[in-house]
Amino acid sequence: MANDYGSSGEFRGWFRSCFKSCGRILHRLLHPGYEEERARSDRILTKLADKVGMQIRQLRSVERNLHKAQTEARSLKWQTRYSNRLQTQLLKNSDLEAEHSLSEKRISLRGEKWLRGSGPIIVGPWTGEVGFELLYWVPFVRWLVTKFRLEPSRLVIVSRGGVSRWYGSLARQYVDIFSLLTTDQFRVGTAQNPLKQRIISRFDKHLIRLASRSIGLKRASLLHPTLMYELFNSYWKQKVTFNRIDAFKVYQQLPEAQESMLPKEFPDEFLAARFYFSKCFPDTGENRKFVAKVLEALSAHLPVVLLNTDFRSDDHRDFVPPKNDRIYVLSDHMRPENNLAVQTAVVSMARTFVGTYGGYSYLAPLCGVDSLAFYSLKNFRQCHLDHAQHVFGSLGLASLVPLDVKKTGLVDLLIRE
Repeated sequence: MANDYGSSGEFRGWFRSCFKSCGRILHRLLHPGYEEERARSDRILTKLADKVGMQIRQLRSVERNLHKAQTEARSLKWQTRYSNRLQTQLLKNSDLEAEHSLSEKRISLRGEKWLRGSGPIIVGPWTGEVGFELLYWVPFVRWLVTKFRLEPSRLVIVSRGGVSRWYGSLARQYVDIFSLLTTDQFRVGTAQNPLKQRIISRFDKHLIRLASRSIGLKRASLLHPTLMYELFNSYWKQKVTFNRIDAFKVYQQLPEAQESMLPKEFPDEFLAARFYFSKCFPDTGENRKFVAKVLEALSAHLPVVLLNTDFRSDDHRDFVPPKNDRIYVLSDHMRPENNLAVQTAVVSMARTFVGTYGGYSYLAPLCGVDSLAFYSLKNFRQCHLDHAQHVFGSLGLASLVPLDVKKTGLVDLLIRE
């Protein structure tokens, strides 16, 4: 039942308050120094609070400094990594620059030695791609011969496919590799060695021995493609400009082909074509359909002469179209030791060359014939294409137009019925 103090809870609260007040009064009576003690305690507590506050501020300052130090450490770490990468790149560039300079010096010393001598010089053996031979090796040899005034009577060109006319009057002797080996032996030999002749391989040495024996040479100096690869390597790695290597090449249009090499049953006016499967034009159903459609459309306007061979000297496979009276096959008129010579003659007399992007698409403009080259994968080095187009333009030769088969709008204009 409620009383004058309200509920029991309120009464207990009132009682406790009264008890505390009485306790404080009694404490003051019994301890006269209470106020002084309290003031001293307050001062101590205040000093303690000040110290704790100071320590908290110091800890926060340390925390801020630590965070700043961590940020600077991370920044320094990234700067160190960037600096290391930059130093590595500079070292690589300086190495390539030193390599290029060393190659120039080596060529100069070798050329002076050839100039002082009078003995025969084997040029090659060239076992690489058609495109590299035309675009780099032959112009490099032409520059060396001009620079060091080497007599043509001293030079022996060793290559394959009857390409002596590619070298023009540079040498009076030519040894064809296919007169020494079969195409199967050649393919096996090159497959076991680097396609890019950056070293003098065992296969190269074997070819040099065979070529020397075939013409009765007992001793000769060697002008091997390693000299060219060492010198041009920095350009192919895009570390030096085109101008840096252009000084070591002399370009010319290929000599006119012999009309007698063109089969009599072939038409007077025609298109030359060579479609083969490669890394940039793989053997797929889509590419096969595309080539068949292109050849059919072209042959409806002009006869087409296929440059296909019936043998293989590398890993490329030719496309063989369905039989068509307007498509002439060249393979019956070629042997391994003259196949490139015959193909060069046919290309030089054609109105246009059409085919896979690669070495043959470079051959046509050097013969003064426009070239339309197709690819379906752009996995080739752009520097070779840029280099080729610069050369053709500077010589005022015919043009090379590369075209992706996926650009159907342009392709349809070419092959629409």
